[in-house]
Amino acid sequence: MPISFDEIKRMIELAARSGVAVLEVTHEGMRVRVETNAVQSPMPQTVPALMPTPSAQAADTTPVDASPASVVRAPTDGVIYFRHAPGAEAFITAGTSVEPGQTLCLIEVMKLLYPVIAPKAGTIGRILVEDGSQVAYDEVLLELA
Repeated sequence: MPISFDEIKRMIELAARSGVAVLEVTHEGMRVRVETNAVQSPMPQTVPALMPTPSAQAADTTPVDASPASVVRAPTDGVIYFRHAPGAEAFITAGTSVEPGQTLCLIEVMKLLYPVIAPKAGTIGRILVEDGSQVAYDEVLLELA
């Protein structure tokens, strides 16, 4: 059965929402290639282990101040990693001072790693998700003061 129009529409929406520059699917001799205007960031070559490792930072479940200036949100669905490799030093911990453009964590989507970048200078407050956990698009990941 060829790829339906609805499936193509979902691929376009997924590519646009996730920031993927190119998505290509071949099924039963039919090839669909979706290209977006997204610019892919250089990605680290180390792929984290698929099994979550125990995090030294426990997720905090206290309610979050959702003002956009004080939180960092997930740019896409995926698995979040606070280290570039198992056993490596974490990019950030609570209390870490960060500069604009600094990598805070990585989100793995379909074996590709996307950096989550600090939008401004500040200090990391609470980290609200666990290393190796599944996160959803627009989910609050951490507080940045």
